[in-house]
Amino acid sequence: MNFYENLIRQAVMQIHTAYIAKVQSVSEKTAQVLPLTYSKSGNGTLVEPAPVTALVPPNVKFARKDITYLTSVSGNSEHITSENETATVFVPEELAPNDIVLCVVCERDISSALAGTVTEPSARHHNINDSVIIKVL
Repeated sequence: MNFYENLIRQAVMQIHTAYIAKVQSVSEKTAQVLPLTYSKSGNGTLVEPAPVTALVPPNVKFARKDITYLTSVSGNSEHITSENETATVFVPEELAPNDIVLCVVCERDISSALAGTVTEPSARHHNINDSVIIKVL
């Protein structure tokens, strides 16, 4: 790999878009998450992930309960019998430590947006510190 290819590769590796993480702690509007992937330094050495503070959007709903649903019906679909198959899934009601989550990284610095103000964009972009949790996996 030549110098320019290596330079481009290193720059692209610094752009964060989305990652899977494990929740370490939760506060009112944010969570400390630990990305579940290593990164590499410029010389190719593996670097352990550091905890990141991610926004927990207020409109994300969680429900901690077992939900049982019908997966198939035997015979006549009008009569539910013991031969019908069901499945039970557990749905969390709120974000909790050890949950595995999908985080996205915003294109720009979200500090002003969190305060509800529109401002000129900063030079910061695709920074892992601008993470938002979008789904519990």
